[in-house]
Amino acid sequence: MDNLASRYKKIYSEYLETVAPLIIRYETLVNKFPIGILNEIRAVFGHLAKYNVSEQEETKEKELSKAENHFTRLKRDCYKYLCMAYEDKYKEFQNLAIDRFEEPIKTMAIKVSQLHEKAIDNVLIAREMELSIYSEEKHEKSFNYYEQAFEYFNKIQDIIKQTIEKI
Repeated sequence: MDNLASRYKKIYSEYLETVAPLIIRYETLVNKFPIGILNEIRAVFGHLAKYNVSEQEETKEKELSKAENHFTRLKRDCYKYLCMAYEDKYKEFQNLAIDRFEEPIKTMAIKVSQLHEKAIDNVLIAREMELSIYSEEKHEKSFNYYEQAFEYFNKIQDIIKQTIEKI
């Protein structure tokens, strides 16, 4: 398989393996589909359509590169939206008057707070990296920080579910 075909196929496999599950998770948490993600999907597949109808190798390369750039933003946006949704769930959890809980639940609440701080730290670093106008590398690295923030928020969500079940 040539380089362009391999890159093309990678977009579709990452969509199925990463993006679609993140979108499903967000839709389940919030019960809606975020317009920002929809816009990036539209952009990705618009460029892929141009890639597919083009006969010129140079145009194919250009359109595939544009699709890949939008796809990177799409993945980053999925993590951003999920982090925001988890933040809302965290705030709901905080509002349950944790100080009235028994000791095991207070201990879980402390752990959740610690994980929350780590998640927020990663989101802040990612957002600062996105502001850089001088480095595409920083934009790419911001994805890793959003992904790590998502992992922390995901752990928080699991703990919150377990705690609410105990309550």
